Amino acid sequence: MKLYQLINITIKMGTTAAVAQGIQHYYQDQAAQGKLLGVFFSDIGKLNQVVVLRSYASQQ
Repeated sequence: MKLYQLINITIKMGTTAAVAQGIQHYYQDQAAQGKLLGVFFSDIGKLNQVVVLRSYASQQ
């Protein structure tokens, strides 16, 4: 059974580029678990929000 994780992160204003780069470096590492499916930044509604979506093949 495939599992999905949705992570909501609140960031400081003006740090979007640094956060995006940090997320990219983290998921390129071999030790990162799960498969990165998407990273979404808010620009409408509640600002300074990042949502990370990833999947896992199993619960282990």
